[in-house]
Amino acid sequence: MKTANCPSCGAQVAFRAAASVVAVCEYCRSTLLRKGAEIEDLGKMAELAEDTSLVRLGTEGRYQGVHFAVVGRIQMKYGQGIWNEWHLLYDSQRSGWIGEGYGRTFVTSLKAVKEPIPPFAELKIGSPVKLDGKTFTVAGLETARCVAGEGELSFQVGAGYDVQTVDLYGGAFFATIDYSETPPLVFIGEQVDPATLKLTHTRDAAAVAVAAEAIKCTGCGAPLTVHGAMIETVACGSCGSVLDATDKAYKVVQTLATVSSIKPLIPIGSKGKLHGAEYEVIGFMTRKIRVMGETYRWGEYLLFNPGEGFRWLSEYRGHWNFIKATRNTPALEGAGARYLSQTYKHFQSSNPQVEHVLGEFYWRVKAGDSNHL
Repeated sequence: MKTANCPSCGAQVAFRAAASVVAVCEYCRSTLLRKGAEIEDLGKMAELAEDTSLVRLGTEGRYQGVHFAVVGRIQMKYGQGIWNEWHLLYDSQRSGWIGEGYGRTFVTSLKAVKEPIPPFAELKIGSPVKLDGKTFTVAGLETARCVAGEGELSFQVGAGYDVQTVDLYGGAFFATIDYSETPPLVFIGEQVDPATLKLTHTRDAAAVAVAAEAIKCTGCGAPLTVHGAMIETVACGSCGSVLDATDKAYKVVQTLATVSSIKPLIPIGSKGKLHGAEYEVIGFMTRKIRVMGETYRWGEYLLFNPGEGFRWLSEYRGHWNFIKATRNTPALEGAGARYLSQTYKHFQSSNPQVEHVLGEFYWRVKAGDSNHL
């Protein structure tokens, strides 16, 4: 481990990982660049956006039987929310990353791949890409901006750092291509359940609760809650205003005229235990589809737990489903799909439309949005 005194405040700063080239002073937030035996002060790092992650610098855990410690973080701002990338130092001195965003957790590491990386502009959702001998499918294309960083990092970073990224799935594997360098950086790993990482030295519940900010609706003044930086929109149940939660001015981006007709069976703010974890209902929406001249409506409740992330409850005429994102990508087979050794037959395709929204959501949801199912 290499240590140095911060040129700005004199505090001791450690470089524990051999791959770390940047460290952010925890006292004055100066960004320090390691150049051999020399330390260069790059200036102040911007403040991190508050969030509800349980992970922090110093958190420890195990992945595939190997112990690691969290030594750094970058926080990225995407079009649909905030994404944390936690820098890991394994006992073997190998480096890795835990990615957190949209209620999912990924563990990845930098890979040197032999295959040529397609230019960002040539990729489309659904495009096949070969990486490390595996076939992946493009699931997301983003231009992200670094909000800030902390701790030790393996590359130079600062607020305003822009990067084009591609997320890909391939069976049980997950990959990200980072186009900030030439050639692009490739990170490969998998989606995991946070509980399997056996995390210790995490933030306590009280610290996480601080991230839940009480605000007033800018449309009518009614009290609302925002659970941290990963929340993109907040819909007021009193006046129907949909607020932009990424802007501290909380500007109204849409007003719903029929808000009084929304009657969730489980009120926003309700708490309850499912599968051993306590969740809070933070959002509710109604969606509808039209099939053969008939309109069908159902409700979807967004649940949040700091350790488990986001889950969903859907309800249609008294039938309830508990929903979470899959770890593995279903493989399409003819007119059906195969998932975890189970074959599913295609039943129906539709384009449901969002009709009403209440509470918080981790993407920019609004009435009229639709997607293909």
